[in-house]
Amino acid sequence: MLTAVRAGNGNLKLISWGISEDGRNISRLGDSDDQAGEVSEIAMAGLLTAVRAGNGSLKLISWSMSADGTQIKRLHDSGSQAGEATCICISRFGEARYVTAVRAGNGSLKLISWDVDPNSGTIQRTGDSDDKAGAVSEIALAVPTSNNLTTAVRAGNGTLKLITWRMEG
Repeated sequence: MLTAVRAGNGNLKLISWGISEDGRNISRLGDSDDQAGEVSEIAMAGLLTAVRAGNGSLKLISWSMSADGTQIKRLHDSGSQAGEATCICISRFGEARYVTAVRAGNGSLKLISWDVDPNSGTIQRTGDSDDKAGAVSEIALAVPTSNNLTTAVRAGNGTLKLITWRMEG
């Protein structure tokens, strides 16, 4: 099992855990040490974290973990491919594609698709939803099915809004 947390110093830390077959014993196996900087929000899908970096922008970070869980290594990050973001959610969409749903700097919902190379961990932004959904204050992202995914948001007027999206490509 792998968890992503904001450590006491404000930095992102991944921690791997071993769980006994009966589920009664949990032991810490390893962690990422201090390989990532300051974060204020964290979302995770497999070995990919989506965070609100210290500068307020969305940053994705790919990781590798040894088979025994004792070694966690940072591979790549998305750099400056995304702007300011809050309310960060992430979901895997296929074998090497991920989707983040965020509240962009202008307050609107934005979905961003990303391809992550399964061998190197390099991250490439492949598209986004523009500002088609309007202002939001909370976001939940449902697990994708087929080429569709659904967001549940608190719209700008305070009501619940469900939006279904179709991913192309």
